[in-house]
Amino acid sequence: MREKMTFRLRIMLSIIIVTISGLSAFFFFTYYVATDLVENNYAKSLTNSMKLRMEQIDEDMRDAYQKTIAISVQDELNSVIL
Repeated sequence: MREKMTFRLRIMLSIIIVTISGLSAFFFFTYYVATDLVENNYAKSLTNSMKLRMEQIDEDMRDAYQKTIAISVQDELNSVIL
């Protein structure tokens, strides 16, 4: 009777060890894949946001330049300066 319990116990322990090691390997792999995915998505999001802000600033500066050019060629301004 005692030999059956030790054999059963060994089988149960080996099944538990194999299951835990397999699950832990799966979870560690999933964790690293998810971490990499989050980092890449954050970098892409940040890059896109900065690109949109850069384009907006460029457009605003272009408008300001055009307005200063338009103001500088007005005859009234030239007569005041000269």
